[in-house]
Amino acid sequence: SYTDSGTAVAVQHDVYVVGDTDGVFPGATRGGGIDAYVRRSTPDGSVVWVRQIGTSATDRAVAVAAGPSVVYVGGWTHGALPGLSNAGSGDVFVRAYDVGGNALWTREFGSSAFDSPTGIAIDATGVYVSGNTNGALPGQVLVGGQDGFIRKYDSAGNELWTRQFGTTGFDSARAVSTVPGRVY
Repeated sequence: SYTDSGTAVAVQHDVYVVGDTDGVFPGATRGGGIDAYVRRSTPDGSVVWVRQIGTSATDRAVAVAAGPSVVYVGGWTHGALPGLSNAGSGDVFVRAYDVGGNALWTREFGSSAFDSPTGIAIDATGVYVSGNTNGALPGQVLVGGQDGFIRKYDSAGNELWTRQFGTTGFDSARAVSTVPGRVY
């Protein structure tokens, strides 16, 4: 009975959809405000599980990548996810789930300004999240009004590296993709 939207989909045998909701899905727990969600369904549309990701502020999931045993969700939050802290007006989050819907790890990062992800991709060495920042991410330098970024985590959620890039103007990274040994 509330507004729900889907923003990205991935298929790895089953179908994974992410987005946001103003309500609460059956069997899920609401964080408050607008929550992000990930839903796993069978190819015929039967729901396997739904997980909401939320704080008391606005949270949105905008990217998903599915492997044989792990599903990665990328989104942004205006709050601090449980056990984490918020760096600014909006932070990026990455959460890993096993195929049973159990959260494996969550990472939240950002600058003092608004940051948002635009894509997520996986390969045999880890997970990559791309996005945009209006500030300087930790260890990085803001080049223009808005920069693009890409960050890599290993499968255990350890940050391996971050690259922030742009011109003196307004720049945007819109997606990320991998092939063996390379990320684009």
